[in-house]
Amino acid sequence: FDAVWLMLMTGDLHAAGELADAVAARPPSPRRRFIRALLAATQGWIQHGAAELRSLAETLPPDDDVALYGSCAAAAALLCAALGEDETALVWARRAQAVAGHLPDVAAPAQQAMAWSYAKTGQIGESLALLAGCSPRRPTAGSFDAELLTIRGVVRNWAGDFAGAIEDLAAVLRWQRD
Repeated sequence: FDAVWLMLMTGDLHAAGELADAVAARPPSPRRRFIRALLAATQGWIQHGAAELRSLAETLPPDDDVALYGSCAAAAALLCAALGEDETALVWARRAQAVAGHLPDVAAPAQQAMAWSYAKTGQIGESLALLAGCSPRRPTAGSFDAELLTIRGVVRNWAGDFAGAIEDLAAVLRWQRD
């Protein structure tokens, strides 16, 4: 499960998909259900993945396995944002943020979903405020910097801040090339 999770987090969807049968062969568990929901979403079954993640998160007591609950909530938020279900995305992103604490793989996806959903619902100022800590001047990208700065670049473009959008997106390209 950890291997598939890492492959998904790094964008190696093909390699993660190759392990789908191995994941399905494992005994049922909340972690297996979580990974299978993510794999379904990467196969194009985004609505199914989002519904499964929401259902799983609703059955998990947040205090029992904070990382799994937070990851479910954050992933559900991202998928809901991708589906245009922005109000639902905001609800799940807030739930993820409430437990994120020191878990960047929960906090950053929740922040991504919130930023997208704020922007898509016309709350550009809230989106940009949420991403204010992003810096295109860092020599290298840290965890999730490229994803968050990409969102800010797009939102700045929507807001008419073309110079800011170019600065953010040029940094992401620079980091990618490096």
